[in-house]
Amino acid sequence: MREPPRIAVVGAGPAGLTCAKALAESGFSITVFEKSRGLGGRLATRRREGVQFDHGAPAVAVSSPQGRAWVAAAEAAEHAVAWPGRSLADGPEWVGLPGMSGLCRPLADGLDIAFQSEVTSLRDEGSQWIVGTDAGALPFDRVVLAIPAPQAQRLLADVDDTLCRALDRVVYAPCYTLLVAFAAPPGWGDAITAPNAPFAHVMRDSSKPGRAGGAECWVAHAGAEWSRANLEMPRPDAAEALLGALDAAHGPLPPVEVIMGHRWRFSQVEVAFGQPCVASGDGRLVLGGDWTLGPLADHAVQSGAALADAVLRGS
Repeated sequence: MREPPRIAVVGAGPAGLTCAKALAESGFSITVFEKSRGLGGRLATRRREGVQFDHGAPAVAVSSPQGRAWVAAAEAAEHAVAWPGRSLADGPEWVGLPGMSGLCRPLADGLDIAFQSEVTSLRDEGSQWIVGTDAGALPFDRVVLAIPAPQAQRLLADVDDTLCRALDRVVYAPCYTLLVAFAAPPGWGDAITAPNAPFAHVMRDSSKPGRAGGAECWVAHAGAEWSRANLEMPRPDAAEALLGALDAAHGPLPPVEVIMGHRWRFSQVEVAFGQPCVASGDGRLVLGGDWTLGPLADHAVQSGAALADAVLRGS
């Protein structure tokens, strides 16, 4: 019996997992490589000292058939819930359970995922790809890169210069994020509706359904201008700087119990590629992610479905 094609999927965010799930269900042998410790990409959750923060996307809204199917599956598995009182024209906003990364758990079920495994090189040997990580190198028939475009370019530089240069059109805005737990409510309700600079978004993360009651966990996303200017600042220093800015703009603040900073180097897609995925000339290497269509998780899921279709068409 012929062995199923071996596919390496790089990235365990919504795009990579949507692609990997569809290919696994079609009989392919899938290995997902994820450089971080968990699922979700920017659907991210961090825990410390008994509290948790969704430090990436605060919620998702979906309008595409692929996005609606994704959220419906997560809801059926009790990993997603509509956020009461929060809705857009196309429907409600959704949050993951127990954190935003929960939205990706049903996609990941049954997949072979290598966490804390960063892909550092690709080598094309004609009949197969050699995927290199710190742990060694493995052969695959096809490779899917579902990571931010600048990270994909670093892997493409020595294997496909044309494809590498095509991604130059994609532009991201970075985001520095403050995660802070207060000892008492700061008096802003569940969000600051129109935060002053340098902030773009400030909300009480613990106000989401399914979160621990009574906690005062707040997530404050700096705007692109401040984030670009301070991107290389060490995370603890950035957290203190943003806390000071929050106090100056909207204080006085209650005592702080937990404080962290997180740097999103590739946060919001400002200029998208313009099509749901892109492939090498022979179709053995395909690339996608939210950067193909826009900044939303829904765009990433649409791209993931297109990635799977591209691999299936090339088989």
